[in-house]
Amino acid sequence: MKYVVMVVEIGLNALIDLSMGAIIVHLMGKIFGYDVPFYFYPIGAVLAVLPDVDYPYHLFQVVRGKRKFTQTHRMVPHYPVIMIIPICSTLGILGIFYPVFFYWALVALLCLVSHYTHDTIEGIRWLAPWGGNYYRFSVRRGWRKFSIVSWSKNKWEVWIGLLKEKMRRERAGRFETYLNLSAKELATALSLFAIAVLLIFLW
Repeated sequence: MKYVVMVVEIGLNALIDLSMGAIIVHLMGKIFGYDVPFYFYPIGAVLAVLPDVDYPYHLFQVVRGKRKFTQTHRMVPHYPVIMIIPICSTLGILGIFYPVFFYWALVALLCLVSHYTHDTIEGIRWLAPWGGNYYRFSVRRGWRKFSIVSWSKNKWEVWIGLLKEKMRRERAGRFETYLNLSAKELATALSLFAIAVLLIFLW
């Protein structure tokens, strides 16, 4: 059953990123005055989930017992500086010769920033490889106490492990146990997907 938990959790989180990719492609098309062809949307969706290209390897290590499921966002694809600068710079340079690549440079930037912002809920190394600390959102008593905190690798691993375990214990005996997601996160995934569909077909 734990593998079902992993697949469902990954699928719903991926749905958030995929939907954001499609939304960004559509909105940037409106801003640039493009009549966005349908094949642009899957390209945007791929850009939005590109940092998770390391997930198959991560899951393989989990299945083999070499790594815990909570030990995510560790590899190079989850180093924003390493990913954003080369990809967007390359597309920007190509834009000198083919203007449509300026559009894709901006789309790639927004898709990647969107993905990394989503991952900051749990924590990622925004400054890696030059900084080893994890940065994550911290919200207390609603958005009035919103902040971004920086933790060392060891402190972050202890926190994320305890959080995941606490969520599973609290939801024991309920279907949410197998989703390992709160109702708000599930609603966010479905809402973004619905918005993406409506934008593509109605606007």
